[in-house]
Amino acid sequence: MSCLHCSVASCIHNSEHCCCKNGIVVEGTNANTISETCCASFDERHGESFKNQFETPNTNAKISCEVCNCIYNKNHLCEAERVDISGNGAASATQTACSTFRQK
Repeated sequence: MSCLHCSVASCIHNSEHCCCKNGIVVEGTNANTISETCCASFDERHGESFKNQFETPNTNAKISCEVCNCIYNKNHLCEAERVDISGNGAASATQTACSTFRQK
C-alpha cells in the first residue's frame, strides 16, 4: 500500500488532503504524461456544507493502476512509496491527475 495524498478538495472522498476510500483506481492506459492520467474514483462534492461523514481518512490506500507506462505499476497495483493526486477545482475525474506518474 502507498501513502496517498490528495489535493482534490472538490472530491467527496477528500478530507484534510487524505482520501477516505480504502482504495482508488488510477486510469490512463496509454499515458505518457501526468495530464493523461486521472483518479477514476473521483466523485464531485456538491455544496460547501456537504461532507462524506461515513468514511474516515485513509493515508494507506490500495491503489489500482491502469497506467501501463508508469514505472510504479506492478501487475496493475501502484508500488510508489507516496502517491499524489492533484486536480484543484476538478468537476470530473478527467480533471484530476496522478502527479506521481513517471514514464517507463
